[in-house]
Amino acid sequence: MENIPLLKDIVILMAVSVPISILMTRAGLPTIIGFLVGHGLNGRNLARVLKETGINHLVVDMNIDRVKEAKDDGHRAYFGDPSHTEILKKMGVESAKMVVVAISDPISTRRIVKTSRDMNPAVSILVRTRYIREVEDLYRLGANQVIPEEFETSVEIFARVLRDYRIPGNIIQNQIDLIRSEGYAMFRTPTPGKDRLASLTAVLEKSLTDTFYVDAGRTDISGKSLSELGLRKKTGATIIAVVRKGEARTNPSADFKVETGDILVVLGSHAELNKAFEMLHNGRDRET
Repeated sequence: MENIPLLKDIVILMAVSVPISILMTRAGLPTIIGFLVGHGLNGRNLARVLKETGINHLVVDMNIDRVKEAKDDGHRAYFGDPSHTEILKKMGVESAKMVVVAISDPISTRRIVKTSRDMNPAVSILVRTRYIREVEDLYRLGANQVIPEEFETSVEIFARVLRDYRIPGNIIQNQIDLIRSEGYAMFRTPTPGKDRLASLTAVLEKSLTDTFYVDAGRTDISGKSLSELGLRKKTGATIIAVVRKGEARTNPSADFKVETGDILVVLGSHAELNKAFEMLHNGRDRET
């Protein structure tokens, strides 16, 4: 095994199956990076980004071919098993500010978390695990944040559904942050809490805004005035502005005629926006 130079103020990264930089940002942990352990597909991608951005890093992997590949890519790379205490010591865990563990082996993951915590009580430990059953045990062993892979997939689906329902981005992010801060309890219980359902319902009932692009190939509203469209009367939603050739026109009059290429800014509740967009796509009230 090659000697591994000790770096101060380090971060240790294990081979990942989700973008590790995203996990670090989501967990609110520092992003100073010193070590990258594992040089699989995602490890290579991260190492390349670190190199391109000039962030000092070192690659450690148990696969000698990957170590060679990392060296060929211009990274400082070393062979070793980070689940062993002596390797963690050589890597400088005792002085690390952060340890990120995202390997597939649950036994090695637990060993790394416990040993890292024992060696450095102050270190921040972020763990990616494939299995929800590992979450509580990893917290008990000393992890500060545990990212269960299967629930991150659920979170992404959850977020995309809300985006499709035109929920504002900051509301979506608040819901995601709440889910993570509660240890993914929303997905670990048969039904979401009544308070969360109530908060989401309240969002859906509030006035929201969305934009509609007037495309001649997809709608036949071009050339019609707002009065002729009758959007507010038929759906309850209101066109509060029109962006034409980069210029915003607020509070357009009833005789304002829509043109191809316009961007309509529409205000209404979630239900009103749904009905309005269906009408705009069809160029007529869906009930006529």
